[in-house]
Amino acid sequence: MNRRMFVGRPLVVLALAAGLLSASHHALAAEPQTTANVGDASDSLPGVVRAPIVGVPTPRLALALDAGYAFTEAQVDEGAHHRLIGQLGVGLAPLEWLELGVRALGRHDRHPDDGMGADSGTTTDLALLARGGGDVGSGFRLGGDLAARFPGSESIGDSLSSPALDARALFAWAHTSGVHFAGFAGYRLDQTDGVAKDSDRYRLGDRIALGASEFDAVLVGVGAVVPVASAELLAELSGDVLVGSGAPKFSQSPLRASIGARLGLSDAAALELQSDISLSSRPDIGPDSPLIPIEPRFSVLAGFRYRFWNGPAPQPEPVVAPPPKPKPVVVAPPPKPVAPPPPPPMNTLRVTVVDKTTGHPLSDAEAEIIVGGQTRPLQFVTESTFEIGEVPVGTVELVVRAERLKDWRKQIQVTEGQPLDVRVEMIPAQNSGQIRGLIRGFDGKGLMAQVRIQPGEHAVQSDADGSFIVDVPPGNYTVEVSLTGYRTQKLTARVGKDGVIVLNVDMLKEAQ
Repeated sequence: MNRRMFVGRPLVVLALAAGLLSASHHALAAEPQTTANVGDASDSLPGVVRAPIVGVPTPRLALALDAGYAFTEAQVDEGAHHRLIGQLGVGLAPLEWLELGVRALGRHDRHPDDGMGADSGTTTDLALLARGGGDVGSGFRLGGDLAARFPGSESIGDSLSSPALDARALFAWAHTSGVHFAGFAGYRLDQTDGVAKDSDRYRLGDRIALGASEFDAVLVGVGAVVPVASAELLAELSGDVLVGSGAPKFSQSPLRASIGARLGLSDAAALELQSDISLSSRPDIGPDSPLIPIEPRFSVLAGFRYRFWNGPAPQPEPVVAPPPKPKPVVVAPPPKPVAPPPPPPMNTLRVTVVDKTTGHPLSDAEAEIIVGGQTRPLQFVTESTFEIGEVPVGTVELVVRAERLKDWRKQIQVTEGQPLDVRVEMIPAQNSGQIRGLIRGFDGKGLMAQVRIQPGEHAVQSDADGSFIVDVPPGNYTVEVSLTGYRTQKLTARVGKDGVIVLNVDMLKEAQ
């Protein structure tokens, strides 16, 4: 084996791990924002590269297209091998806990002169997939999947009778910042050597191109998806550890590091660039050696992803009141149906929020409109932009809030035509201090308690997890925490200019 390549593989692993930890650290340190979605991998289902992520909202139908190039260094006394790759995946999630997929993988290999001349060939594999699982709480998602891959063969019967059957347990954890960690562990029952009869007569290039194996494999992998603006960074380590009598040593099994990125073009479309680097040493692949999968040393794929959405749930039909009962003598005709009024004209409202003092975008702001006595939140789009559709034409009230800044409130006139763009410049609030805290019972669970802060008559209720935040001017305060069934607690706090006081309160139940 090339010595520089053997030394370079550990460096690739270290660089991949360092990049993954650095990107995850920066994403987790950012102000959290709710993220329940991730992009699709090459199997057209949500995931990193090979590590799936279950629990993404349904229903949906997705398409994945990929094309790329792979390189395998010289084996024995031959030259390098080259491969063109093309694959198509279709994924369907009909239920909240169920995902189905089908993928076709095409490979065109070009082999060097092995003494019998140069050679090339094309192979197509077909894979079927069923996956189940969902959110189990606290950001964790668990599931499992079953897959069958049918290798390409000159005989359909040989292909169908020689599958590789995979069963995997899946786990994932989603941070509120949008970072997703995922992993899997499973087993492959590999019968693909059934398409390689008389393999001792195969040329070396054909053994590499076929990708068949005489050994089962333990499947393991771990990876992460880190959102950055409208893109996702991908990093993953995975391996197919070959097992069984006569199996090669661990370092000769297929081991790989994968990196990549997805760029969102819209809510439905995305582009992906992904690369695999083989970390394996090469086993003996002579004519008398068992069939072992030899993956390319390096591959790069460019892909396109598209998700189809089947639209919102149908609205229930309006209930029509029955006609009045007729009088005993005079029968009144039934009332004529009244045609419903036409729907009011609508438009889209986009809001850009920045700090007036610094000019920086405020991605952690909250924006909402008040129309017809109802409050509707705007959805965060990217960087400093928030958007809401189906806003009725007319006057609406726009409210924007951000921590430590003065609330922005204004009447907006919505008209028909092009989407309405509004720029909001926020200024610092008069209150330059803050009191925040966490209220829990002695069992460690958060409590929704009443919090009163005097002077100033500040009164709030803690969230379901027990947290609360109140902006106040600098000064001395008394904080009273009360909840039915628990003893009321009073604490004092001194808040300096631009100061933050953190109070953690453990509530004691009243004696029965």
